[in-house]
Amino acid sequence: MKKKFVLLFLTFCPILFLSCSKDDNSNAYPESTVGTVWYRQETANQSGQVVIIDFHLTFETSTTGNLEAETTVAGTYISQQYNFTYTYSKGNGIANFEDNNIGTQSFTINGNTLKLEGEEMVKL
Repeated sequence: MKKKFVLLFLTFCPILFLSCSKDDNSNAYPESTVGTVWYRQETANQSGQVVIIDFHLTFETSTTGNLEAETTVAGTYISQQYNFTYTYSKGNGIANFEDNNIGTQSFTINGNTLKLEGEEMVKL
């Protein structure tokens, strides 16, 4: 019985070892961004006031999305929304914002991190 167990163990170990690749968890970029939401918070001190900005970037369809900036300062809340169109492939994308002040921004996705012009956002 012990020999059968050892034989089974020696048979299945190589199979399990070979079926597990180092690349299994390296699919760092999703095939699709549709429906994903990304978040970043920025805190600053301006003229003695703490300014908190929460950014939510949402990919609504395969070509459109929006960026919402919710700002809180001295008890005042302001919400702004910026629509964009985008292209995306294999972790790299370009977003074209309707607001000319923002313009065109490149982004990358690696795992649960999105970098929009170098600013990191996390996937919610």
